Amino acid sequence: MHSLYLLDIHINAAGYLFVAVVLFAVWAVNFFWFDRQTYMIFTPGQMKVCEKIGGGEQVYDTMGMNTQHLQDDFFRHRILGLGSGDLIVRTAGARTHEFHFNNVLFIKRTLAKIEQLQADRPIVKGGA
Repeated sequence: MHSLYLLDIHINAAGYLFVAVVLFAVWAVNFFWFDRQTYMIFTPGQMKVCEKIGGGEQVYDTMGMNTQHLQDDFFRHRILGLGSGDLIVRTAGARTHEFHFNNVLFIKRTLAKIEQLQADRPIVKGGA
């Protein structure tokens, strides 16, 4: 411990670049490979869920659909997440499913948009 003050460490731009490239590679593998790649598309009257990119979509009617947001973790959602929250969507009908999306940014605004699209119903004009 006494000789610790004699330690002299220098790092140049190549050292910083090496650390940055390694961290970027770990992030890219996590984001593009290990991430679940699940997303939802809300349109008036329906919700489309894609489990994998290029894996097809499942379409659900928004009638009776239940959305819920959780902001139960003060540190993760309020301080670090800047108002984020967990979104839980439960579908209704014969094929009921429950979808969990963690750490959704701007959860209150997102939920208001979802509820507006859930309330809207498309009007289909019949042909003669």
